[in-house]
Amino acid sequence: PRLLLLNWLGLGCVTEEVYVLVDTATSDCAAVSYTNVGEPFMTQYCIGCHGTMSADRKGAPNDVTLDSLENIGEHIEAIRDEIVSGDMPPSGGVTPENIELMVQWLDCEVTQ
Repeated sequence: PRLLLLNWLGLGCVTEEVYVLVDTATSDCAAVSYTNVGEPFMTQYCIGCHGTMSADRKGAPNDVTLDSLENIGEHIEAIRDEIVSGDMPPSGGVTPENIELMVQWLDCEVTQ
């Protein structure tokens, strides 16, 4: 299964990776979850602007909050499109491997 090293540095809008994909040997949906992929990614790259409690949304629409699995589910296709296109996060800095991992998790969420 995929393994992640987690090191939480704060909320969103950072350009440096704080979690690292260690093993890419599988594409099994059982290996990716909100806890080990979705939440860390959202915390690092999205919640700073798309969080309910965000003090500075930097232009993010008020109706797009991504700080819960339920909220993510409401916008899952748009999130995937924005990440794949490179439009989000605007700060960039996400490795191709972690983009791939996040897209895999989003795809698994859609099929559940």
